[in-house]
Amino acid sequence: MELIYDGLACDSGARELFPDFGYSLPLNPKIASDLIMSRAKAVEAAVFAQFDTTDSGYKGKIRSLFVNLKDKTNPSLRENIVSGDLSAEKFSKMTSEV
Repeated sequence: MELIYDGLACDSGARELFPDFGYSLPLNPKIASDLIMSRAKAVEAAVFAQFDTTDSGYKGKIRSLFVNLKDKTNPSLRENIVSGDLSAEKFSKMTSEV
């Protein structure tokens, strides 16, 4: 879950994503942190549900998702997950081909 959180929170733009939640900008850092943490927990739970264990397949999937989240050329991926536009379940099943 730590890796996923780090990937979701890796850019400062994450705090400005939530006008639809009724928060004034800039978003309170505590609220942003809590929201990102809840999304990270949801992603981790979705990956765990696929593997039902923390074996090498699970660990590899988490690392792969982290690498994609940290990709500086794709900030919209982070934004879509944090905002809820892309569900944790769908993201957890994405492959590099999608």
